[in-house]
Order: sequence, then structure tokens, then C-alpha cells
Amino acid sequence: MVRHTAACTLAFALALVLTGCGILGGSGPAAKPEILIGRDKVPKEALQWVETQTRTRQVVRKTFGSWDVYVITMGEQRTGGYAVKIENAGFDSGKTWIVDVKFIEPAPGQMVTQALTYPYETFAVPKGVPAKVRLIDKNGQPIELQVKAG
Repeated sequence: MVRHTAACTLAFALALVLTGCGILGGSGPAAKPEILIGRDKVPKEALQWVETQTRTRQVVRKTFGSWDVYVITMGEQRTGGYAVKIENAGFDSGKTWIVDVKFIEPAPGQMVTQALTYPYETFAVPKGVPAKVRLIDKNGQPIELQVKAG
């Protein structure tokens, strides 16, 4: 009985420490706001708006409920083989999400679909949490992109 009580006490104390550090989803000092990446993760009410933003190359932000939704687009492309890929998303010391993206293009001579495409990617952060979007160029250098309000 004493062993069982000691083990339960130790497990409870460990859970409190891990929660306080943010490891188990607590709101301790190490916790950071959530980020939702991908069309299937952003709020469903935002998807129709996202689809209307894909015609031109841009980064646009709009608030839906408790989320700021961002869409990064390449605009109209004449073939398939293009994509927008989120390479990395990190929370910096200034409490800002830094989201690095790459624009993928088909290789020369690559077989691609002959159709107009509108490549994009989307992500959402809690309303009011700042985010910067950087394009990683062909040399691996980040270029900060201007975010427009939608």
C-alpha cells in the first residue's frame, strides 16, 4: 500500500512539473500558441474565403472567430507541378510565429498536367498572435513577404 501511494504521488508530481513546463500542454512559461497548418486544419468557415484568394501571388490574412488565417499563394500557373510548401514554423523570442515557405516549380522537361492551377498553402494562429511569412529562395536565404489584410 505504501509503495502504491508513493508511486501515485511521484506520478502526480511529475505530471504537475511537465504541465507547468508546457510539455503536456499546460500554460506554463514554455507553452506557445498553437499553429494550424494545412487546408484540413484551418477553421472550416475560412475555406471558401481561402479559395477566392488564389488567383494572384500574395500572402493574405483574415480573422475567423478566434483564429487569424493566412493564405500564401503562387497565383495562376499554366501547368501542374507547382506547389507552396511550408518548410518550417517556429515561435521566436519576440512571441511571433515565423513561417518559412518554398515555392516549388516543375523541373525543366518534367511531365506535368496541362491545366491552369492555383497553388497555395494556408495556416492559422490564434487571433492577435503575430506571424511573419518568409520565402526561402533558391539559395536558401529567407525573404520576408508582405502580409495583406483580407
